[in-house]
This record gives sequence, C-alpha cells and structure tokens, in this order.
Amino acid sequence: MFVIDCTQKHFGGDECELLHSVDIDDVKGFPCAVSKDSVLYGVKVIPLQTEYPLDDKHPALMEARVLKELTQSKCTPHITRYISDHVVKNSSKALTCFPLKFLKNVIYHKCQVLQSEFIENGSLEDNHHEIGEAEWRYIIFAVVWSLYVLQEKYKFIHYDLHYGNILLDTTDSKGITYTHGDFRFFCDPPGGLMPKLWDFEFTELHSLGWKNPFNQRLDGVAPVGQFDPRLDLHFFINSLGELSDMPQVIQDFVFSLYPSEEADLLDDNDSGDDAFSEVSSCSGSSQCSQCSSCGVTNAYLYHGHIRKEALDLFGDIMWTPEQLLRHSFFDIYRLP
Repeated sequence: MFVIDCTQKHFGGDECELLHSVDIDDVKGFPCAVSKDSVLYGVKVIPLQTEYPLDDKHPALMEARVLKELTQSKCTPHITRYISDHVVKNSSKALTCFPLKFLKNVIYHKCQVLQSEFIENGSLEDNHHEIGEAEWRYIIFAVVWSLYVLQEKYKFIHYDLHYGNILLDTTDSKGITYTHGDFRFFCDPPGGLMPKLWDFEFTELHSLGWKNPFNQRLDGVAPVGQFDPRLDLHFFINSLGELSDMPQVIQDFVFSLYPSEEADLLDDNDSGDDAFSEVSSCSGSSQCSQCSSCGVTNAYLYHGHIRKEALDLFGDIMWTPEQLLRHSFFDIYRLP
C-alpha cells in the first residue's frame, strides 16, 4: 500500500491533480488525486484555522480521527477507506503548490493531510441522472443501514449527509449480508455498485465523547451537544427531493415519508421558487438565517444542521434509521 510522503513533490507519487477549484476565502481544504504506479489515491489538504485551539479536537484534525475510527471498526462497508493522515508544515515540499500564503492571516503554520482511497466514479450528485431504480433503492438502503449501525455503536452524527457526500464505488461482491440486532438483510449490489459515505469534517461520535468544535458555534441555531438519531436521515432524505430525475418509484417513496402538508414544502414545483430549500440545504449561508443563494428566510437548515424550529414543527414525523429499516421499501432485501 502506497502511503504519501509530504516531504516529496506530488506527495511522493507520480502526479498530483487538484480535483476542483477552491474558494480561498472559505478555508475548507484542497481535494486532490495522487497517482502512484497507475493507482489513484485521494488526498485532502486541510489548513488549520486559527479560530480553533491547535489540539486534537481541532475540526481539521477531527475528520481524520473519525474516518480512521470508522474504517477500523468495520461496522459498515459503506465508508470511504482511510489510509493515512499527517500534520505537516505549510512549507513542506508537497504543499508548495497550494495557495496557502493567501490564508496566512487565518491559518496556523501547519496543515492536516488526509489520505484515503480514491473513488473514481464520483458522487451521487455527479451520477444521479444515470441511476436506475435498483441502484437507487440500494443506495438509500446503504445510507440508512450505515446510519443505524453507526448510531448504535457511536451515537454518530454526520451533520452534512446529502447526496454530494455519497460516493459511488464498485465491488466484485456477489452478495452482502447485513445483520445487527433483529435485522437480517441480503443484498446483491446492482451493477457492482458500492455507495460510501464521505466528508466527516463536522461529524461527532458521542459515545466516544468526540464533539466537533465547529458545531459549538451554532448553539442557539441548531441542536448542539446532543445526539438525535433523526437528524442525519432527515437531512439526507430531504436532499434527495432536489433531484427531479429520480425514478418515479423512488420519488414516491421519498415523498411518502412525510405528511402531505410537509410534502408540499418539499415539492420542487414549477413556480421557480426554491421552496425545497426551506427544509433542505442552505448552502449559501453560514452566517445568518437568510440564505444568500436561495433567499429563504429562517431556513430550517443551517450549514448542514437542522434548525431547532424544524424539530418543533416536524420532529414527531421524522424517521429514525431503525424505524425506516422496517419499512416495506426494503423488504426486497429482508431475510426471513
């Protein structure tokens, strides 16, 4: 297994490619693909922001800790595999090609470098228009199952689980058995599809006492410091409502999970208004209650977190992963 070397150009690989442009005004990290002997590896360079203490609870360091723990636990096959992580000086040879000098007033002199497997097929966001009913059903099952077992072991909260953070890998497996508690399922991954969760920069593992300092900034806006099994699933299911080209069976399932009055809010109607944003994502806003990208005031989500008023309005009808696994939608996988 190739492990990156931050003292070398291209992290010791043959080439290093930045996967997409990065807004240097938003210190989130630089996602790259590093090739070594024709094999690609994912590398994420994450500057350490000075607004947080430089300790092992720094949000940039938490992501690697979480991914390593989830990979080693093997609770679910639907986790992007951790390989290595490194805290290195910004002057390291591998980092000289990144525009870190423009961030010098807001970052420490070190970066976190996280290495993982590279998923060449990209995300659900990239591929949703090409996915059929069988694949969709399995993707949703994989996410719900993973949330269930991770919540059972860790009281896990991802805090940013939407279709863009579901990567679509492949597998040669002809069948996977899923067992936990009184659940028993068997799935033959359609077309060799293997969905995997990714992007754990906001994640908390409450059973281990791992709480992310980033989330503490949202106290008063979203539930902070407490575990709620409904949050991630609600955020994920609602994000799917933005994808208008889902097969009808899948779309019907997604909208059946909510009473008609809330489904009206979720429906992406022909009026051109982004009504769905009111219960889905508010990606344009990280500072106030009005989303600069969609214009929705008092959006129910704030930087991937469900607002407290959403729990008051819809809490009684939000599903937990355990409840949803009992839904007839997944009977096709259920073992007697």
